[in-house]
Amino acid sequence: MMWLTDVSRVGTPIALRVVERSTSLAYGIENEVEMTEKVNANDRLWKRWYQQTSEDMLCDLERLCQLWDREWERELERDRSREILSAAT
Repeated sequence: MMWLTDVSRVGTPIALRVVERSTSLAYGIENEVEMTEKVNANDRLWKRWYQQTSEDMLCDLERLCQLWDREWERELERDRSREILSAAT
């Protein structure tokens, strides 16, 4: 997985600090590789990448919120079922 952790703007060039982190759950090993890249803010590839990344993050956030809501509804349903069972006994 890669994360954009820092964007610093000094004039036209933009410095990107990207951290690539991979985790092995079986061994609990975490590796990090940092890359710093300077790109021209007027570069078409930069603009397209930035726009797509922003859209992806918003979509991921929306999906996460939907998952959270569904899990919350399931938990409420479980609580109601427990209340009904305990009232019946």
